[in-house]
Amino acid sequence: EVARLIDEELPGAARRDLCFLLSLDELSALIDGDVSLWRRRSGFHAWPRAERSPGGDRAQAGAAGATEEVTSDSVFVLLREARVDPSRLDTRTKEQAFTIVINLMRSKRSPDARVVLVDLTEVLKQQGDLLSLATAYMLLGNIAFEDRELGQALEWYDAAEPYVTRVNDEVKCSDLYHQRGYTYFLKGDLRAAIKDFRRALPIDERLNDDFRRALIYRRIGIALEMLNFNSEAEQLFLHALELEDRMGNRAGVARANNHLARLAEKGKDIGRAVQFHARAIQVMEEMNDQRGLASAYHQHANLRFANGELDKALELYRKALTIEKE
Repeated sequence: EVARLIDEELPGAARRDLCFLLSLDELSALIDGDVSLWRRRSGFHAWPRAERSPGGDRAQAGAAGATEEVTSDSVFVLLREARVDPSRLDTRTKEQAFTIVINLMRSKRSPDARVVLVDLTEVLKQQGDLLSLATAYMLLGNIAFEDRELGQALEWYDAAEPYVTRVNDEVKCSDLYHQRGYTYFLKGDLRAAIKDFRRALPIDERLNDDFRRALIYRRIGIALEMLNFNSEAEQLFLHALELEDRMGNRAGVARANNHLARLAEKGKDIGRAVQFHARAIQVMEEMNDQRGLASAYHQHANLRFANGELDKALELYRKALTIEKE
């Protein structure tokens, strides 16, 4: 009913004057009940309702001006005041606000985190703080991503992009293109995903971040494989394998070998698939990765069976069964 009134009934002037007194629990329930409130980035703000307790008025006691530390309750009050007077939000308070957002996200209170960030972006715009704006929009995207609102996540990442590029923060640029590319990937827009992954790659090369480069090679490779560009995918998996081996990342080595085995099997090169898969299994055995080994033994047994090695296939099926029983 609240959402209907805001969106349909009230003219702009009255809407600006409208005030609802809500506890954080009530606010969470409202947001959970009508996700469409978040389709507008600046259309909803909150002020925690005072609640009586043996210690007195909790909201008043936690107000931003009353203590040095900003709390998860007082941050709402502070940001409302900062919308009128942006100087209320200094560098230290911004850091505290972002810390509160991260803690709310970790404690699965994403609706509260969104409220803080939406108010925070309005103040940051007035201050012209581009770097903090980029961070806020990316966090809003991450919240939507974790809530599986992938379309909304893409909107927030798009909002972050001009600020990220203007401040020329290469780490944030890499983070943005990685995360937005992966979001496109999950939505099934493989070409858009590849485009963002390829934007991240030269940045990771300049940053000398081999871990991120290997990750990008694998992700582009998987997307290309899904588009049936198998030879290009194989080259990228080989690049990833080289980097993972050089870094000593055994889990990454196993993953890259598994990808290469899958491609070889698709190309009907069973012998090569067996070789790559055997290397992956060797690494997983060294890591004692029992969960991964059960699946790997089963897959490798299928390859041996297809290659006519029935005794070896039977041995591997038994190994997989032993782990699954445990």
